[in-house]
Amino acid sequence: MTINCQFGGVDAHGALIRASTDSAVGSSWA
Repeated sequence: MTINCQFGGVDAHGALIRASTDSAVGSSWA
């Protein structure tokens, strides 16, 4: 996943949680 390249494993997981909370970012990453 490109997210892992940007943030790294643990940070990416946190970013996904925050993205799912944000409708705009969540829809982009979903």
